[in-house]
Amino acid sequence: MVAAPAALRQVRSPDATRAAVARLQRRSLLVHFLRGALPAVIVVALLGMGIWAGVRTLQNLTPVNAGAGDVRMLNPEFHGRDKKGEPYVVTAASAVRDPNHPELVNMERPHLVMDSQARGQLRVTALAGLYNETSKVMNLRGGVVADDGQGNHFESPTARIDTQTSQAEGHDGVVAAGPLGRATGSSYAIDDKTGHVVLSGNVHTRMIPHAGKH
Repeated sequence: MVAAPAALRQVRSPDATRAAVARLQRRSLLVHFLRGALPAVIVVALLGMGIWAGVRTLQNLTPVNAGAGDVRMLNPEFHGRDKKGEPYVVTAASAVRDPNHPELVNMERPHLVMDSQARGQLRVTALAGLYNETSKVMNLRGGVVADDGQGNHFESPTARIDTQTSQAEGHDGVVAAGPLGRATGSSYAIDDKTGHVVLSGNVHTRMIPHAGKH
């Protein structure tokens, strides 16, 4: 065999040799790193999958309606009309729907504004109340105050308001005041059909002489 001429031989320079050695060293370090890190990555992935599966299992075991009663509505509004077509609005500072009876809404500081043909606009407030969206009836408790469009003012511990018939009833002791005087009794009823306010049970009145005369 005849040797190649010296001019055709490729001689690697020292810089090229050093660069090649450096590449080989980096590749060796990368291989060692992957060999050490790969098992750790696999362990972390398996742990993550196990935790995720455990969380999903606990979620599936949790009842669907758990905590549903804690869903609170802030400043809710309920709009409607009575049987005569008169509008009414029910608002509250906050409200919670009963998880077992979705038609029932427990309210804090409810406020009812209801238009009636006989007594004008009726405004009712209380500390708490229960509103039935099916029957459209409100049962109020705690510091119930009702004012009608004729200047009459009623205070009672509890009350029942039927928004469909525009009837309001106060119970458990009533104080009523208006242009004709002041009265107390066990209960009162505002009937939009007749336009009268009826007090009953231990009624005591104090009339204002010549009230309404100018």
